[in-house]
Amino acid sequence: MTYVIYKYISMFPRNVVHKTQNEALLIKHLHKFFNKEDIPWVALIWEKYYGNGKLPGTSKKGSFWWRDITKLLSKYKGMAQVSINNGSTCLLWDDLWEGEVPRQKFPELFSFAKDKHLTVAQSINQSPLHSLFHLPLSIQAHSQMLILQQKMRSVIISEEQDKWTYIWNSSKFTVKKAYRHLSGSNVVHQAFNWLWASSCQTKHKVFFWLVLKDRISTRELLRRKNMQLQDYIFSRICRRTAYHCIKKELKRPK
Repeated sequence: MTYVIYKYISMFPRNVVHKTQNEALLIKHLHKFFNKEDIPWVALIWEKYYGNGKLPGTSKKGSFWWRDITKLLSKYKGMAQVSINNGSTCLLWDDLWEGEVPRQKFPELFSFAKDKHLTVAQSINQSPLHSLFHLPLSIQAHSQMLILQQKMRSVIISEEQDKWTYIWNSSKFTVKKAYRHLSGSNVVHQAFNWLWASSCQTKHKVFFWLVLKDRISTRELLRRKNMQLQDYIFSRICRRTAYHCIKKELKRPK
């Protein structure tokens, strides 16, 4: 019975947990990259792949290692926003800056954009602003362009590097906080708290946890999975319902 319990534990939640942990660890590389930290590999990647002003996500470049990391761009930018200094690491349309994502704020204007992957620095250097769009603009797009123009005028470009901050109100990236963000929050039934706080033996806690999660391979469960097996294949536990399993477990001597 103990073997069956730990076999089930290893089959279900652990793979999801490990995947999220690995993603949080890999996202830390994106933090170092976008903040242009003084690390040899960061400087090498910027010089070799993005010397033309393009940013990750606009094209597939680099080694297999770097391509795997850039697959997590959407998750990284889902927890980050940029304070613009030189504007070289911030996409005009897709990144969160000045509290807004322009692509979502100005969808009509975005549909007229010539280059949808411009950085903020590139867009400010191009004048006048309407040269970035296919003309003529619709009335709605024109009104959105005026708002965007006013927003861009408030941006002061300097020689300092852009600064990326995170939803936990800090520019310091921690894997622990990134993992919590990626995991999200789930509503847990009070019965689980009662179970783990009880004074039962650990093997009993694990057994009833499996019952609450409906992970005990009873015949009833296998039937719901459309598994038609011969009677002799079922173990003694599989011949019973979850109720019978609980009843038998409670009668066991300690």
